[in-house]
Amino acid sequence: DGGKVLEEGMSHNSSLVECDIRLTDVGQDSEYCIAQALRTNQSQAARKNQTQI
Repeated sequence: DGGKVLEEGMSHNSSLVECDIRLTDVGQDSEYCIAQALRTNQSQAARKNQTQI
């Protein structure tokens, strides 16, 4: 499952804030974990941008 590989990679990467996995065979569990990681990364990026202002 390519979603598992992406999910694993995202656990070590906080810079990815968008990822379109539509029309892929990513499993539902992986899709959920990837979405959670993206939300975390987006929140961290927003906080970082606010502190730079």
